Amino acid sequence: MQLLLSPPLPLQLFQDFEDYFSDNVNGGYPEIAPIKGALGIGEVTHFSPTRLWRRELHIRVASTAITVHSVYQILQQSSPEADLSSSTSIVRTTPPDFAPTGASSFRLSPLEDPPTLSVTMSLVNLAHVCTHLQNASKARLGLTSIPSTNLHLTLAHALQKQDFLSSVTRAGPTPPAPEMIADPSSSPEAEVTQANIASRRLWLGLKYWNNEPVLRKMWMVSKPTKRIWLNHHDLGVIVRGREAGYVKGMTNPGECLFVTTLPLTLALPAAAASLAYLNARLSLSYDYNLLGSFIAGSVVGNIAQRRDRANLFYVLEGHALNPKTASNVFLIYQNRQWTYKEAYENVLRYATWLKRRHAVTKGEIVAIDFTNSELFIWMWWALWTLGAKPAFVNYNLRGESLLHCIRTSTARLLFVDEEVKAGFSGDVLQELSSGGFRDGKGAVETVVFSKELELEILATDGVREPDEARGGVRLQDMAILIYTSGTTGLPKPAVVSWSKVRLAGYFVSRWLGLKNGKDRFYTVSSAHHHASKKSMPSFVNIRDSQCMPLYHTSASSLGLSAALQAGSTFILGHRFSPSTFWPEVRASSATVIQYVGETCRYLLSSPPTPLDTQHKVRLAFGNGLRPDVWQRFQERFDIETVAEFYGATEGPSASWNLSRNGFSRGAVGRNGRLASLILGGGLTLVELDPLTDAPLRDPQTRLCRPCAPNEPGELLYKLPDHEDEWGSKYQGYYDNPAATASKILRNVLKKGDAWYRTGDLLRHDQDGRWWFSDRIGDTFRWKGENVSTTEVAELLGTHPAVREANVYGVRVPSHDGRAGCAAVVLDASGEPSAELLKDLAQFVRMRLPKYAVPIFLRLVSTMDVTGTMKMQKGELREEGVEPGKVGLDRIYWLLPNAESYQRFGEREWKALEAGRVKL
Repeated sequence: MQLLLSPPLPLQLFQDFEDYFSDNVNGGYPEIAPIKGALGIGEVTHFSPTRLWRRELHIRVASTAITVHSVYQILQQSSPEADLSSSTSIVRTTPPDFAPTGASSFRLSPLEDPPTLSVTMSLVNLAHVCTHLQNASKARLGLTSIPSTNLHLTLAHALQKQDFLSSVTRAGPTPPAPEMIADPSSSPEAEVTQANIASRRLWLGLKYWNNEPVLRKMWMVSKPTKRIWLNHHDLGVIVRGREAGYVKGMTNPGECLFVTTLPLTLALPAAAASLAYLNARLSLSYDYNLLGSFIAGSVVGNIAQRRDRANLFYVLEGHALNPKTASNVFLIYQNRQWTYKEAYENVLRYATWLKRRHAVTKGEIVAIDFTNSELFIWMWWALWTLGAKPAFVNYNLRGESLLHCIRTSTARLLFVDEEVKAGFSGDVLQELSSGGFRDGKGAVETVVFSKELELEILATDGVREPDEARGGVRLQDMAILIYTSGTTGLPKPAVVSWSKVRLAGYFVSRWLGLKNGKDRFYTVSSAHHHASKKSMPSFVNIRDSQCMPLYHTSASSLGLSAALQAGSTFILGHRFSPSTFWPEVRASSATVIQYVGETCRYLLSSPPTPLDTQHKVRLAFGNGLRPDVWQRFQERFDIETVAEFYGATEGPSASWNLSRNGFSRGAVGRNGRLASLILGGGLTLVELDPLTDAPLRDPQTRLCRPCAPNEPGELLYKLPDHEDEWGSKYQGYYDNPAATASKILRNVLKKGDAWYRTGDLLRHDQDGRWWFSDRIGDTFRWKGENVSTTEVAELLGTHPAVREANVYGVRVPSHDGRAGCAAVVLDASGEPSAELLKDLAQFVRMRLPKYAVPIFLRLVSTMDVTGTMKMQKGELREEGVEPGKVGLDRIYWLLPNAESYQRFGEREWKALEAGRVKL
């Protein structure tokens, strides 16, 4: 059975609704009865949307191009009240933007029954048909063809009936004659035989209006591997304009929804129906994947430790020596590739060279300051081969920040590639070579990797060190030193344990479903250097920005480690650019891409092209994807799944969200009922004092106050009760017990307990979703209220003229607290127009509470971000809005009674200082 639905008209137009339903139920369509109860109202018309517009809106339509969007969605029906013996397919058409309210109708008209078919193969073919019809319309073809199947014929007839197609003709591989298209009965159809059945085609006539395609957009939302469960109530929700599962609500006038039930060969028993319902309500299958991945990672890690194989060198060796995987591609970098066997041999060569030339020994820390390249990986794994520990230095650092990182690593050896060496100043080199640099332990030997040195190493005969060199390693022992981003101070060396490297990597590989020899995991970085201010860590300009550097935990522990443990291919990019990102993804046949911070926003800033969806990517994985970017990124680039996570390099745990629909879009974590029950005791949110950022405590018990659902609070992770067991989850900072202890909060939910402070404000809801609110210290207080910089920035980012927004609080004379200031990058350069400044003022005032409206706008040409793509606020906050401190940036302000943002300069600043202006 098929139904055609669209949004309802006013109720007075629905007088014959009951008669229509009675006729069709008696005529053999019992499935309509429960739908009637769910939808409640409706009216039937035999006019298609385009006919309605042409007849009733002729004057309006005459000078306007019609653009009809069509979306084909395959859904599986599930309801405790309904018989789950059928799957449901939906075709959706959306009318042009100009159609006024009231031009739509609710149509429920039975179409022909499609036959039973193999659902999976048919859906794969149907996805190709949707793409083909969309491309044919863009190419302005008058006639095109698709394979002749019963399902394709049913869809084509439905589209023709609704005036999206002008003709449907079944013929052979060559176009039919014009007279046959005009009147198919004029020429008898050729007999279908076993010899010609594969060449039968459906020839479709495409329609255009004012040189615009009527069928403008058509794509597959559901896929055989992505099931959507809907019941009759959900259909009512969709028709009323609200989202249900993957299916967005019908809100556009004249919008159509084709619904087709496809009988299955086997009816599902009642028990299966109940299980499906419980799965949808409790997220059982989601939790099964989440918890199963956790458990599998723990089991694999513990087995490796018992076998004295915690070092990941053994995973690389296992792939390299296994005849089934040795020839699989392990690494692709700049159009070169290395198999697992070749990578293993290179690692042994580097390890042999390190031992012979520089006497690197077991347990020694060696600093690496490399850009993304294969050299980074060979050096990193070679140190592990010898039982040594690499310290990953952020290659953007300069001056005191760089010296601080090398000094705190205690390394006697520093390896630098030629690209990084170009940014070393004479003062830095002189300081490193001084005998007192390492607290009296001697100078640091700086080794620059030249092309000649690389060739020398590759000519070395690699020798595998005995297992004793890597033996005695526990999962809680240090594997790598990775430095925090240092947005509020000098970077601190976080201890990354074997547990994190091995267990987190294995968890990610299983959670994402990475396949041995099939998946290709793409990550990219930049080698751009940007001078630092005030000896703080360097920040990166977005035009040459880092996407995922190997010195960061996401790329090393969650990226390369995950790909390695899955036996997949790791594709390493060197420099990120929005214009080259997708060409590299397509050329490498990547199936998974890794993002961080603002990467996805930068990709959206590039002009759309027809190639945006021409890729093999099934999943985007990373952290920091803003909610205002999430959906636009998925829809424009046709990304089926977003895997977002939240965590810190030194943190004992993380949160995970595998999002395939709107339910968890924008969340940084998600747990179903089962996962919440099992994992819920390991994390909590506590209320904070808005003035001191310290946890609020109950005056009687002196314990912290947990947050209610949807109430923001600081996220805490539970540590073991006994301090000597903390190392299994939290290793802290290397050789810095004070910094390690500063992250611990005691007496939280009971006397004597200990929790790790994340320093971030999150909130959670009753459905198990976790949402990022703000970074503690970024939230500011104005007019007695707390303002979340993240929420305000996300709102500003939805304005069509704003490319990027970074919100922070600034001190202003004669006022308490901090006033909101938004540093923004506009799409258009030059002086903003008066209309735009007025529109921005109205935009924020209509959508934000009065205290959260940014008082100041600072127009910047580019946004500075950290090496991990987090927007930098510290220097902006220090500079404030005093005209003499903001350089060439322009400042605007919004006075309480003004209708628009106005220019702010020296005169206005002096008025503030004199107390003549009240904000």
